[in-house]
Amino acid sequence: MPPPSDPMASATSVRPAHRPSARDAMLDAAEAHLGADGTLSLDSAARAAGVTKPGLMYHFATKEQLLTAILDRLAARYEQEMAEAVSTLVERAPAGPPPAGAVLGSIDRSPSDGAPEEGRPVDAQAGAEAGTHDAVFAEATAPQRFLAYLEWAGRASLSSADLVIFADPKLRVALTQRWQEQVDRWLDVPAGTSVGLRRRLLAVRLLADGLWFDRASGLLETSAEEAGTLRKIAVDLLGGDI
Repeated sequence: MPPPSDPMASATSVRPAHRPSARDAMLDAAEAHLGADGTLSLDSAARAAGVTKPGLMYHFATKEQLLTAILDRLAARYEQEMAEAVSTLVERAPAGPPPAGAVLGSIDRSPSDGAPEEGRPVDAQAGAEAGTHDAVFAEATAPQRFLAYLEWAGRASLSSADLVIFADPKLRVALTQRWQEQVDRWLDVPAGTSVGLRRRLLAVRLLADGLWFDRASGLLETSAEEAGTLRKIAVDLLGGDI
């Protein structure tokens, strides 16, 4: 006689596969609409998602909440890609001590007035608590992180939706500040970094920022050869300290 069936096991076996939540589906639709149209409102987001405006507002009560949620998703994707780019550069780097003042220590954005000093040691536990990828960024030198930013800007999959921080003049300041906090974690320049290196890091960042904006806005797309040339220029600017 066959053993009695286990109702819990049966229920588990026929459980449908996980589907994206309604909130995620709305964000997918809103991001796609923003990328295609360049603007977004609660009405247009609701139409794009195929839901009523009250249904959308159950998850996003205001346009600011909706745009912030889109920016947070984009930033999380960027963070993962940046962490991978930084890790790759660190793994390829030759063995040996990094240039003085180039290792990320405690965040200190005060201007440097002279010769570089040794970067302060990183508290690994504090880095782990501050964010998922903080430890990755802390292991890299400033030149490695800035070069990784340029490499990411040249190969990431971008669209007009990535310019969400500029989508609404009334929200631009708040959204830009949120994005700036993210970038500051990636591109922090350690205290004690020489003035010369700070300026060269800034030049590389401006290359990356311009590349990102042009590609996201559709103004310009770079070929693999052109991206390689930009990387070489950046490495030369940084004096080979990668």
